[in-house]
Amino acid sequence: MCSAELAAEHSHLVEPASRQLICACEACAILFSGQTNTKYKRVPRRALALPDFQLTDGQWDSLMVPIQPAFFFQSTPDNRVVALYPSPAGATESLLALDSWNEIVEDNPVLQEMESDVEALLVKRVGGARSINSTRG
Repeated sequence: MCSAELAAEHSHLVEPASRQLICACEACAILFSGQTNTKYKRVPRRALALPDFQLTDGQWDSLMVPIQPAFFFQSTPDNRVVALYPSPAGATESLLALDSWNEIVEDNPVLQEMESDVEALLVKRVGGARSINSTRG
């Protein structure tokens, strides 16, 4: 943002309207910490494993996301939960209804604590193994 040289480990900001990430020095990143009505939001560096997370096969199927892994986040510009998954063209947004999301949140109240636009739920379901993480940063 300010053209300062960045260290290998540095902060990031997201522009919610475009979903673009930008690198930022610590001084610039601090300016956007905890801000809600600004062009950019600071991306936290925290990642949590959610070992008690509950997601049944039926709930996953009802999300109608065609591939795994996928991640879900609350988008303030879109005023809804967005699901993204990998494709050869890069991250692809699911255009399918996420009606069952509320049921999943009801079963997993920790999801209500995710900060809009900058925190996401990463879901990886491979074979019999299931891996669920809340990514923060």
